[in-house]
Amino acid sequence: MVNNLKACSPIMYRLFTSFKDQPDHEIMQEDIQITSGKKALDPRQAKIYFKNLEISSENIRLAIEKQVSDAAVIFSFFSTCRKLLIFIDGTGSMGSR
Repeated sequence: MVNNLKACSPIMYRLFTSFKDQPDHEIMQEDIQITSGKKALDPRQAKIYFKNLEISSENIRLAIEKQVSDAAVIFSFFSTCRKLLIFIDGTGSMGSR
């Protein structure tokens, strides 16, 4: 059903996801009326709302990119440590044992 909402009404899907992502947001009667189409969202409010949603989405995207980058650095570090351990245990020498 959510995929259908996303395909048929991207604006309502974005509204749904914003409500879903804010569990501390108390759903008001006005929210229900807007999402059900019984009440129109003021164009100025809609513009502000969707601008804030775009900013939030960008922040989430940047946070995920940072996590991926950090994970790559950690992986590289552990990969280097592993190579060093293989060198020490296998063919190389790191001082006397």
